[in-house]
Amino acid sequence: MYDLYSFENGKLNRDVKSLIIKERVCKSSLVPSKLPGLNYALNSYRGCEHGCLYCYGPSVLKTRRESWSTEIEVKINLPEILKREVINKTGVVGIGTVTDPYQPIERKYCITRKSLEIISRSNLRASILTKSDLIIRDADFIARMNDAEVGITITTLNDDFAGQFEPHAPPPTKRIETLKKLSDLGINTYAMIGPILPIVTEDQLETLILEIASTGIKRVMIDKLRLRPDMTKTLISCEVMNDPRFREEFFNKMRSDSFYQRIQWEIFKLCKKYQMILEKAF
Repeated sequence: MYDLYSFENGKLNRDVKSLIIKERVCKSSLVPSKLPGLNYALNSYRGCEHGCLYCYGPSVLKTRRESWSTEIEVKINLPEILKREVINKTGVVGIGTVTDPYQPIERKYCITRKSLEIISRSNLRASILTKSDLIIRDADFIARMNDAEVGITITTLNDDFAGQFEPHAPPPTKRIETLKKLSDLGINTYAMIGPILPIVTEDQLETLILEIASTGIKRVMIDKLRLRPDMTKTLISCEVMNDPRFREEFFNKMRSDSFYQRIQWEIFKLCKKYQMILEKAF
């Protein structure tokens, strides 16, 4: 077990939290993917330290949400398996479709880094999605890869909201900085505003789009929040949900198609205003 530390300076990241790290051997590395634009999925870890309250990972893998962010499995032999599986394969590999490939434990194990090195020598292309500024460690390498793309997820500029809904992920300012650094290196980079969180994403929405545009990227993806059976309890545990008015408005909007149609239209207009393309993720 070890304590969760921030990416930059070794200080504790918001709340002190102990993790259980399990090293395990995997049988495969690439899994066929039905996600749009992806042929395969690769996830270096099982579980995610970021602890986002809305994470789909536990539901996708049918595992306990309570331990998803506290018990992390490291697929220590994944790069060796990947070396065999990339032979004669083409298409796009989604890296981080279920867990964040650059969560803090990646700093120690470098499973994602090693996997990218193997993919770079194959006929596959990499599509990476993360919330973490740790990806900057590999930015020079990613810039030399064949048509790689990177998405940085950012749901709000409000540090308080982010700290509650994404308690151990890097703060929004770090993600904006990461977008700019990747864009400046010429990497095909986009911002993922997803899932759209009622009230949370609406807060300072134009400022969020303006900040994203200021990084130099030209593409934004959005995704709606899809409630899973085990997700409500986790969301309600958020401190801001103690306000009954907030809680009622949040869940009413979340269940409303008209809300998503409206905010999607608002984001579309703002992206057009700041000369960016808006795409739906799924």
